[in-house]
Amino acid sequence: MKIKHLLLTVFVLGFIATSCSESKEDGVYANWRERNENFVDSIANVYDSKQDPTLKRVEDTRNRGFYVYYKVIKESTLPVEERIKPFLTSIVNVYYRGLLIDEEVIGKLPVENRYLYKAYKNLPKFDGNFDNEDPDVDIDQVTEFTVNGLVSGFTEVLQHMNVGDRWEIYIPSRLGYGNNNNGAIPGYSTLIFDVTLQEIVKQ
Repeated sequence: MKIKHLLLTVFVLGFIATSCSESKEDGVYANWRERNENFVDSIANVYDSKQDPTLKRVEDTRNRGFYVYYKVIKESTLPVEERIKPFLTSIVNVYYRGLLIDEEVIGKLPVENRYLYKAYKNLPKFDGNFDNEDPDVDIDQVTEFTVNGLVSGFTEVLQHMNVGDRWEIYIPSRLGYGNNNNGAIPGYSTLIFDVTLQEIVKQ
């Protein structure tokens, strides 16, 4: 186990050192496509080598051979027999926060039990409906989405969540906005979401 963690640490640090030097020289989004592809590759390598048992993935049914990776932050507290998942055409209420990569920030997180949402204050945020580390049902307002009205990776992963689940999701650009800029999201961005499926409004 120690050897695996050492290898993972060396890989991540080497990747970070290269990317950070490029960023400082050329700007925040220098070599953005390559950096995001490397980030997703590193997640895939960790998954394939089973170095992190908390890291899981689902295949995008509309883009076979491409995967969304995720970690469960909090599992639904509903009794198993009452847990339900949305369908493709369902309308849902969610708490969410969307983040972009920053290798320097990510590199400061512990390798073991690493969750990027814990660094939300320092990672670039492009969207969301709550500001603190956790959503507050008394203050924060949910957002209503139609499941099939989102980017492909988000649409896919929502259909695997139970009401009450909170997941950290990593969506490769192929399953996000691709090479297109979208507001504060540059083309080729990996989308990192902290998502709580709060309610199915209409199944």
